[in-house]
Amino acid sequence: MTSIEPLPDLELDEAIAAGTDLLDDHERLREVLLTVECLRQTETTARKEAQALLSGLEVLTKANSIQSMFKGILEVIGEVIPFSQAAVLVADSDDRLTVRATTTERLVNLQLRPENLIRRVLGGKPVMVMDLLQIPEWEQLPSATRHNYRSALLLPLQTPSTKAIFVCLHDEPGSYSRRHLDLLQYFTPLAAQAIARSEEMAEIEGLISRLEHMAHHDALTDLANRTLFHELLGAAIERVRHSRREAIGILNVDLDDFKMINDTLGHDAGDALLVEVAARMRRSVRTGDTVARLGGDEFAVLLSGVHHQGEVDEIATKIIDAISKPFVYNGHTIRPAASLGSTFCEDPGRSSEVLLKHADVALYDAKSCGGGCHRSFTHGLRSEFVHDEIVEAELYRAIQNDELVVHYQPILRAEDQEVVAVEALVRWEHPVRGLIPPNDFIPIAERSSLILDLGRWVLRRALTECAPWLRSSPERRVAVNIASRQILSPSFAGEVRAALQDNDLDASCLELELSEEIVVKRTVEVMLRNLQRLHRDGVDLSFDDFGTGYSSIQQLRRFPGQRLKIDRSFVMRMVSDQADAAIVKSMVELAHGLNLTVIAEGVETRAQEHMLNGFGCDELQGFLYSRPQPADQMLAVPDTPSVTPILRAA
Repeated sequence: MTSIEPLPDLELDEAIAAGTDLLDDHERLREVLLTVECLRQTETTARKEAQALLSGLEVLTKANSIQSMFKGILEVIGEVIPFSQAAVLVADSDDRLTVRATTTERLVNLQLRPENLIRRVLGGKPVMVMDLLQIPEWEQLPSATRHNYRSALLLPLQTPSTKAIFVCLHDEPGSYSRRHLDLLQYFTPLAAQAIARSEEMAEIEGLISRLEHMAHHDALTDLANRTLFHELLGAAIERVRHSRREAIGILNVDLDDFKMINDTLGHDAGDALLVEVAARMRRSVRTGDTVARLGGDEFAVLLSGVHHQGEVDEIATKIIDAISKPFVYNGHTIRPAASLGSTFCEDPGRSSEVLLKHADVALYDAKSCGGGCHRSFTHGLRSEFVHDEIVEAELYRAIQNDELVVHYQPILRAEDQEVVAVEALVRWEHPVRGLIPPNDFIPIAERSSLILDLGRWVLRRALTECAPWLRSSPERRVAVNIASRQILSPSFAGEVRAALQDNDLDASCLELELSEEIVVKRTVEVMLRNLQRLHRDGVDLSFDDFGTGYSSIQQLRRFPGQRLKIDRSFVMRMVSDQADAAIVKSMVELAHGLNLTVIAEGVETRAQEHMLNGFGCDELQGFLYSRPQPADQMLAVPDTPSVTPILRAA
């Protein structure tokens, strides 16, 4: 075939014009036509190359990942330059080259050291190799890496922060010419831009990855947080639905008396303990299990791929043993303990909410047993769980439908038996089961947020019903029990003030009774701040059920209250038991030493009354004077003629 040689210095338009003038000069016409065809081919190639560059720019601007960007650019270059393999190799700090992007997986392990050839390219010189077998460093590569590549083009890529090489490899020797080398240089700025952009994208992807990690992990312990735990639990339940051979276990873990550590050693000590507990729990579970911090000192563990309850029990025991080991912080030895509730699920019909509730019920059972132990969710607990669910739902409706009532028990001043206060005690008038005592529903409400609604309802109802009686004497007050969740609520102090204002009552006529569990075991700074705010407003605070917990003088001194109530269990036994009598006497002396008024509850006999008067008890409450009664039935009590009806119609 005759090669096409263009006429010198003749443009395409000129050649076509010359052809029309030479129709009679056949030899000259033949030369012109050959030139036109050559120029047309050159123009087509130029257009193809230009289109490739435009396509590469489009890939560079529109790629949404590093991988897709390099893959697109390599595919574009392949349209104009033949290769069996192409790759971008990036130099590390020692100038060793590793693959940043490649069209296939063949070069993933390719590492070239800066021998003569590579050093030249990294120095900025393009290289064309006609036969790779003549290059010593190529011969030294493992055959699995070299494959059968014979010829290569290597061009340097320069960015402000990176040295790299663009490599084209071909299976045949002598596959590349000077034209290919020159043509490839048009694309090197594109590849260099891709490297620069890949570094920006890597930085952005790293930032996104860190933000996603922060959104799904606890900042203090780096454990999975509540959101991620629920997502992983949902996915695990789906796997159980599709595989009957797999089951899951859930552990709820709660540290015992953790708030005491915060209160005595400070929050830094508490945080350090949480970090240590997280590490111990991680070491106690298997690879693939998930440990999460749900909040505060509450943790959860998702066990995937378990087959029976025994596996769950074994891991639960390891966690409790690991947590219970001593922990030293700033010279202080802390002996942590944890309660753990677990549930095992091989039933694909269970929802995540039900499973978490089962584990929570088991945890509550462990706490009820004194803590520091593990309880699994059993059929017995399931019955209790179902019962609690029913009661909780019915109690919610009872609050909405005004099925609750408040009964009142008087509190008398010991020196003259004048009624100075009443304690408000909630009762539930169930439309089917009749009057339900508080012990049957208040503990259930306390285990849920329903206690907030219940407490709010009782407070308002008691102030409304007692308002006429309270306004008739500045010394009178109504005592209302409150739960720890109420004190922790940011809106609680405002709710108290609003209820007093709505009934035109002074703050001093309200007494809030706090259990020893709140004041001693569950005291946290937010509780103290709320209590101190109420105390400054003039609300009376009393320390209820004293003697049943683990109180100390230091903790009593922190308590911003005016009164201390001795638990009925001591009052009932003190006449026949000298030890209990000595305890009651010591309680009275202790309270008076802290400038607290002492109330004895559970007074049922004259002998008890006489002994309490002898100890110097300030106020008395019990069945000797009156059982709790509705507001409109609170009448005079036999044998106490000085007690008059304390509630009258307004």
